[in-house]
Amino acid sequence: MKNKGVTLIELAVVLSVFAILAAVTMFTSGYFNSPSRVLNSTARTMQADFRMAQRYALIDGQTVYIFLEPDKYIIRNSLSVIKIVNLPEGITLSTNTQGYDYTPRGTLGRGGTITLMCDGLSLSLTVLPTTGRVRIGTMVSAPK
Repeated sequence: MKNKGVTLIELAVVLSVFAILAAVTMFTSGYFNSPSRVLNSTARTMQADFRMAQRYALIDGQTVYIFLEPDKYIIRNSLSVIKIVNLPEGITLSTNTQGYDYTPRGTLGRGGTITLMCDGLSLSLTVLPTTGRVRIGTMVSAPK
């Protein structure tokens, strides 16, 4: 009697080889380091850090400041630095304000827009003044 199927081990070996080839191809092609992925990742990190700053303000009952610079941002309260974040290489930050401050009630005194730029692409983050939330906009080609 002839076997007409494949064993589970043969199937596992073939799938493993395909998975390894796919992983090598993705890493060597720059799939994970494309400007759009880096911008999205940086925007989501900033969004999460703004939420963290808001939680610190609510829990500690004191104002938390976010200072923005072209290559980094700093989160601090009146006593100490909470977090310093250096932007990935190639990403620059521009904004219409020098920073934001979360009150002990978790609200912001003013809103604004933060623009992240990298390799001809830009992504805007809108900071809402009343809720303190950050909304990530649509990625567009940066004006030249």
